[in-house]
Amino acid sequence: MTLNPVVIGAIRGAKKELGHLVVPVIIGQEITIGRAKTNTIVVDSELVSRTHCRIYLLATSEDHHMVYVEDFSRGGTFLNGVRIGKGNHRALYPGCILTMALPTIPFSFIRMGTDWTETTTMNLTCGQVKISDEMIGSGSQSKVYLVANEFPCRHQFVCRRTRKQKLFGGDRRLHELQLKNELELLQTFHHPNIIQLIDYTIHSDNTVSMFFPLVCGGSLEVLLKGRNMLLAEQQVQFIMYQLFSGTKYLHGNRIIHRDLKPSNILVYKTGHAYPRIIITDFGLSIQMDKEQLWSHSDGTKSYFAPELAKDDTSCDPFDTKVDCWSLGLILHQLLTRYLPFELDAEYKQESINVDDHGLWKLQRQWILYGQVNINLPLISSQAISLTCHLLEKEPSQRWSSQQAFESPFIQDGLAKPWFLDAHNRMMDSFMMDSSVQMEDDLMMPSKSLLPTPKVSIANPIPFPGDQAQRQAFYMTINQ
Repeated sequence: MTLNPVVIGAIRGAKKELGHLVVPVIIGQEITIGRAKTNTIVVDSELVSRTHCRIYLLATSEDHHMVYVEDFSRGGTFLNGVRIGKGNHRALYPGCILTMALPTIPFSFIRMGTDWTETTTMNLTCGQVKISDEMIGSGSQSKVYLVANEFPCRHQFVCRRTRKQKLFGGDRRLHELQLKNELELLQTFHHPNIIQLIDYTIHSDNTVSMFFPLVCGGSLEVLLKGRNMLLAEQQVQFIMYQLFSGTKYLHGNRIIHRDLKPSNILVYKTGHAYPRIIITDFGLSIQMDKEQLWSHSDGTKSYFAPELAKDDTSCDPFDTKVDCWSLGLILHQLLTRYLPFELDAEYKQESINVDDHGLWKLQRQWILYGQVNINLPLISSQAISLTCHLLEKEPSQRWSSQQAFESPFIQDGLAKPWFLDAHNRMMDSFMMDSSVQMEDDLMMPSKSLLPTPKVSIANPIPFPGDQAQRQAFYMTINQ
């Protein structure tokens, strides 16, 4: 009997007397722990906040989910004895111990079919780190793993390890040049909306491990797919403000990203109406001052600007306006939940039952000749105007990131209280990422003189599947 695929793992009591407390971790369901009866797990103690913490999942790739905990408490939520801190998030991994202010009430996380092992120790400038086998995500070029510099929790990072490529001759040299170029660019960045490289190492097989801060909010793509309604225009304003700020910084340094799309834009934390946004994945980026081959075929085709989509085999240099076209598409998605051609009646009709090549032909047709057509009553004329300026077919007529940043749609929000609060939170998180500190007072006491409080599951999560699947689940976690 196989387990229901939406069951990722379980939160269970980590002491013998708490072994009966088992809550499945299920895609689409949050688990809350606290004193209030409305929580999934209720801990009857005044030292525990009404809602002490929440445990949630985010998709990091098509076939993988990560499980995170967010601390809401003043008394402290601790991961393996180290305080997380109110408003902070940590990744959970198999066998980790979670406690709520009291070491007498421990919970452990179990991931289905996975045993925790630490696999690699590495010395970096930030100290010794341990790279786990807890894979956060994977792609065609690399795999991403959970890392910490004082395992198992004090500071968590991610390691992006490039895959060993079976390339030869010119293809291999091009691949190595792209990696070298990406590393050189990442080392120069210092901006709250651009991913920050902590360190890197080059291995003997020419693969590279790059270390970045752990971002616990998933991608902008996940945010859009997980919503049943449109974002409020204020939310779109703040997201685009950050994207224009980040690309303005890149373009000011004569860097073209070349692959801007929602899956390459990270959300720093969940649970905020106005989250910090981080641009990532600079594998295709180029610096305009350097002599290099400017391929028109690299990147994600559905986000190609018209000058890249033409049937032209020449490799004439393009400029930063290709990024501005991509920003226009992202703005359109944030406003409507769709790319412009997906709203085109002819495209919708002809895209039924066509292969990828046929789909690209239809998309390319719109990119070269289609028109923006936003007919939603709640979208302001300022937002529509900015979208149209960014989606101009002719690069010389298309607005730059600087012009977009200075547009009424963005500038009208800058002085409003909600915007200032969101901006201050964004900068606080950036400063925290920029200075890794080792506070000695964050360790949880090893003993508690207080009696063990009563713990119960007040609001059990309905288990998906039949009785046999439920029995298989309990047999698996009790092995």
